[in-house]
Amino acid sequence: RCQKWGASTITLWQKLLLPEGKYTLTCNLWKSGLGGDAKVNIITEGGVTVRSPTLDNKEAWQTVSLDFQSNGTAATTIRLMAIHTSDGSEKLIGWDNVSITKKEGTDTPDPFNFRLRNSLGFDRMGETVVINVPEGTSPTLCTLTDEDGNVIPFEVIGSSAIRFQASVAAGKTKGYTLAEGIPTAPEKLTYAAVKAPNSRDDIAWENDLSAYRMYSAKLLSSEPNTAQGVDVWSKKLSTPIIDDMYNLSNYHNESQYGVDAYSVNGKRLGCGGVAVVEDGHLVMHDPYNTCSITTNGALASAFTLTYNNVKAGSATYTETISVETQAGALLNHGTVRLDGAAGTIRLAVALYQHTDMSHTVGGVAFTGVPGLIGWADNKSEGSVTSTNARFFQGAYVPAEANPRTEVIDNHLCLTFDYTVGTEQTFYFGAGWNIFPAGSYATDDDWFDALERFRDKVL
Repeated sequence: RCQKWGASTITLWQKLLLPEGKYTLTCNLWKSGLGGDAKVNIITEGGVTVRSPTLDNKEAWQTVSLDFQSNGTAATTIRLMAIHTSDGSEKLIGWDNVSITKKEGTDTPDPFNFRLRNSLGFDRMGETVVINVPEGTSPTLCTLTDEDGNVIPFEVIGSSAIRFQASVAAGKTKGYTLAEGIPTAPEKLTYAAVKAPNSRDDIAWENDLSAYRMYSAKLLSSEPNTAQGVDVWSKKLSTPIIDDMYNLSNYHNESQYGVDAYSVNGKRLGCGGVAVVEDGHLVMHDPYNTCSITTNGALASAFTLTYNNVKAGSATYTETISVETQAGALLNHGTVRLDGAAGTIRLAVALYQHTDMSHTVGGVAFTGVPGLIGWADNKSEGSVTSTNARFFQGAYVPAEANPRTEVIDNHLCLTFDYTVGTEQTFYFGAGWNIFPAGSYATDDDWFDALERFRDKVL
């Protein structure tokens, strides 16, 4: 049981050395209340981690069944996690009847063959792909190979899908086979965590390209000039840096991990924040009230934030922002939803231009493609030792929303009419010209990368 104090995780685990074979773990799981989640993970040393799917939140026992494999020499760790994510709420979590059964005399499933097609005019390298597998196939008992015989690391989503990184040349296809064998786990390239729970409750997340954070209402007690903006940390490593950055005495000074040289500057939207537009201005509101991390895999991480008391005209709404980052993705995938009185509200997805700060930051805007905006400037805070560093932002709103490009309150914005009670998709993110080396050495390279990203998600 997770009590009513702050963000915390209670973990029960047991490390086993199982004989070679295929196994099924089953257990009953109880998950009710607010502000958290329950997880069951099976971790094979040097292999894949099998994660339970996200279960419904209800006052009833639910059954979890997970297949996994042991080679007889690598240790297997069973981990049960009770996760509490917010103050002022109570989460009830329990497990019962946890058992492991060895599968005897199981039939070998037929190999699953599939192909990926790249119909665009440029190579698509290291992109994260999700593939559903046929019924009866247990991906935790399989190896994935490409048509050249290369073993492809992958992670399992629930019991019926796999996630891996693929590279396909322009106008070409590539074949893959999922067949019985020992799976290979990918390197962890994405991460999400609630950080500094005693004082800040930041939600921080990253992929192999960039890191970000958004603020919680807890921060208002010490930093009242805080709103719903998105902060950026520029990375120098493809592997996760967030924990290391928070342990630094000053993450605004460039280190071996990267640097926070991006200023949100108080009540601003930062890199991709969302705001109501009224009377030609952006309406700021308080930081998030609750956070739930829904995925924390090697190749994808995701979370959902709720904001109470978001004002639009004379009405008050509850806003839900969901964000997913994938390995290799230039921009984060986001959705926004407002619930309350029916109607249409003008919203903006915005990039803060730093043009109202006291120093010149050398900003360059990109607005040449409908629904797509980019911004490049110099550092806006901190100490940067990398020479000629340029910092980049980008955002995209699909054409279905009929977005319009505007400059509002020192923000480059994509504005659109939003219908209350619906979900609107948007994309946002950042980079810099230092890392990954050679990826976008100039402002124009970044803007070109934004156009290619848009082509991929059209």
